[in-house]
Amino acid sequence: MTTKNTHPTFKSASSLKDLPVYKHSDASEFIRVENFDLFEYMLWHQGVARDMGNARAEAFRQNGVQTLVGTPHSDAAAHCRGYFERLQNAFDAVLALKEEEKNARQNRGQAKGRLIPGWQDLISGYGTRRQDDAIVETTRSSLERLHSHKVASTACDVISMMKYPAWQTLNIAQKELSDRLYLIGKTTVKEMAMHNILCARQLLLQQEPATPTTDAAEQRESSSVSVATQFLISDQWDVEKLSEKLDGGPAKSNDRPHGWGNMRSPVDY
Repeated sequence: MTTKNTHPTFKSASSLKDLPVYKHSDASEFIRVENFDLFEYMLWHQGVARDMGNARAEAFRQNGVQTLVGTPHSDAAAHCRGYFERLQNAFDAVLALKEEEKNARQNRGQAKGRLIPGWQDLISGYGTRRQDDAIVETTRSSLERLHSHKVASTACDVISMMKYPAWQTLNIAQKELSDRLYLIGKTTVKEMAMHNILCARQLLLQQEPATPTTDAAEQRESSSVSVATQFLISDQWDVEKLSEKLDGGPAKSNDRPHGWGNMRSPVDY
């Protein structure tokens, strides 16, 4: 027989009763604002974060100006809107990064599955025996597939490095809004803020440790591939540069734009 004391409970502030702990604030329940300019105007219009001390801002609002963000006349509504917007942007960035990571891992797995069996012996033995057209073509195909695997692995590594700052940004954003809940005078908006903060905290519970341990098995599996493909991207870049020299260089009209500092951008955006 199961008794009430078997399950964890919490004291409800509204009913003052002991209620069972339940799962709450799933990421899918995040209350998303689609139009932050209108949201900001609502904050002022409903008196949620009204600032009567800024006469110029008050005059703008009376004339129906929805947003004062970025102007010298920003009022409390504009500042309050900023905290909601930062939390939503940080929350969406983490969700997007998780989806990118899922897709990147799928791409890496598919690229690994396309590797030609025996590619190590094929490549290491290239040039030491008579090369017919079939061997040359198979070696070229193997290098292309290895390059694809290296690109997919690099994408996973980049996303992995981006995860920690994304988690940190979300954590800071939810703390900033949480610290200012007392400034929100409208119950409905405060409940929205509290719920979104809880959604962010639930998402933060899924944060992986800073040290990359979750991918250790996959890294061990592909360690030999990683070593063999370490220079593939650089090699292919050298091939592109050699091709430009043989062709007399790229046409002046197709000059690449400048990238960082005085360096040429390696990719055309």
